[in-house]
Amino acid sequence: MLMYRGLKAQAKPLNLVRLHRPNLLLRIDNNCAKMIWFNWKQLMNFFFISATTFFLSLLSAVAHAERCNLSGLDGLSISPPFDSYDGNIEVDLLPVFVKIGPVDGENYQFYGDFYLNSYWYDDTLANKIFKNSQSEWCQLEGSQVSDLMWTPGIEYTNVVEVQESLLNKIYINVDGVIHHEQRVQGHFASDLDFSEFPFDRQILKITMMPFNPDSVDLMGIPPYDEWTHNLKFRDWKLVKAEGSEASFEYLGDTYPTYEFQLFIDRIPNFYVIKVIVPVFIMSLLALCGFLISPADFDARLGVTVTLLLTIVAYTFIASENLPVLSYLTFVDAYLVVSFFVCVISVLATVLFRLLIGVEYDDNDLLTLKMHRISKFTGLFLFCVYGATVWFLYLIV
Repeated sequence: MLMYRGLKAQAKPLNLVRLHRPNLLLRIDNNCAKMIWFNWKQLMNFFFISATTFFLSLLSAVAHAERCNLSGLDGLSISPPFDSYDGNIEVDLLPVFVKIGPVDGENYQFYGDFYLNSYWYDDTLANKIFKNSQSEWCQLEGSQVSDLMWTPGIEYTNVVEVQESLLNKIYINVDGVIHHEQRVQGHFASDLDFSEFPFDRQILKITMMPFNPDSVDLMGIPPYDEWTHNLKFRDWKLVKAEGSEASFEYLGDTYPTYEFQLFIDRIPNFYVIKVIVPVFIMSLLALCGFLISPADFDARLGVTVTLLLTIVAYTFIASENLPVLSYLTFVDAYLVVSFFVCVISVLATVLFRLLIGVEYDDNDLLTLKMHRISKFTGLFLFCVYGATVWFLYLIV
């Protein structure tokens, strides 16, 4: 018995090894997979870091090589490059608008943020810069070369306030093309017309004039729709963008200018839901008072007077969301007409009461006749109210 127990004790480790052998193989396989994945991940990280370092060094070298070297160049002049043109210098303009608005109706101005790209030819400057260079183009800081080379010197005649330019680069090509890139941010004055508010269309203008308007012609680069390709509004819908030649009068003299024009339509959803629809419903309810019999004087008068006071109070609340102007807009005229509709309803209620007298009977012939007249009067006033609102929309 003891011998059997000893043999059993000796055989027990062998059985344990047999039982745990599959788990051991599984652990070995998992460790090998982890090592392979870890090595592959390290290899990918190494290639990614190497490629990133290579491209960054290449871009740094290219950027350093593309800087124009003006030191040692003789004969640089700020005179206009008339040698590259038969007549006036033609400067092509390509704006890229980033943001337009908000539109300030009280001060008649709007905010504009855009990139202005100007192009012209200056073969003399390009020949001097690339005479001993193998590069095809180079760049300069516009603020540092204003006294070394000619630029159009574009001014904005309707600017109210402009911020300091965040971008002012000049790119010179070997074939003589000069590209001046600027970022313009500021407020511009414009002739805004809110007569049809909130269904109004505005034309936002940015007017430019070169420093030498008699010898420089500004022209926009079509298609004009590309100017506002990335421009988005919340309160307005962009209809179209155009560029046109204009003129500017100053001290009795007329100077040629160029205008960027943005045609925008207001999205009236807010004002329709918050102002026009509620006031229309209250006016309609006031006209429904004509359906009540003149004999029910107290009920009819209470409805019409309550709606009249409601419209007056609502007009004061809605005025906080309306532009403050010196002339009436469509929504102002609409509120006035709605107010008078409620006033007429109150006066008609009192008038019908006086016509049927103090003593009355619901089945009295005069009362029934006045009730029919009251219904037709309410229908007539509703038609007049609708026609008046539509007529105001057309003429305003």
